[in-house]
Amino acid sequence: FPPFYEEYVVLNDSTMRLRTYADSTFRAVTDSTQFELRGGRMVAQPARGNPLIATRVAGDSVLFGSRGEALYLRMSADLWRAIFEPQSPGGGRPYFELRRMR
Repeated sequence: FPPFYEEYVVLNDSTMRLRTYADSTFRAVTDSTQFELRGGRMVAQPARGNPLIATRVAGDSVLFGSRGEALYLRMSADLWRAIFEPQSPGGGRPYFELRRMR
């Protein structure tokens, strides 16, 4: 994957907003998703498309989708790895790493 730029903002105790930007200047928003806790479940509602429901939330991981379509693993305080289905033609699962910018 080429580099991409996102911002995560905690809005309150049950809502977090994700914005995707065109480049590292963080000026032009290209997409957004809102994460909300609803009735004890985490729901990701993208600006476009269908919501994803977290089927498992643990201290260092979140699994979205009934078939494990997206797994987010905390690797450290400043690094998460996102792993996706379906498998790539070579058999591996595509993934990317999310690094905190300071």
